Amino acid sequence: LSEKNLLDLISCDDNVLGKFGENGAVLQYHQPPARRLPPLVFSRLRRDLEDYMVERGANGVAVLNLYHRQFIEVSMKRYPPEGRAERLASFFAGD
Repeated sequence: LSEKNLLDLISCDDNVLGKFGENGAVLQYHQPPARRLPPLVFSRLRRDLEDYMVERGANGVAVLNLYHRQFIEVSMKRYPPEGRAERLASFFAGD
């Protein structure tokens, strides 16, 4: 995924953002005009994950990939490849 796509996916996850005013939520103290992970929080996340991710080029776009084999194996178990493309396509189509 590109960095923008990753930010879009994270921003749609209520488990990540939480609810405005909810204790411990990313949006606990601020309710932005668009429900989106704040850029500063995403920058911190990227910095924290930089040892575990690598940027590569794909069709002229920089995409993020997992760097360590163990992360790839765990992610494949948690999110099996069967249907992954369809789920992502559905997300980006707005379904």
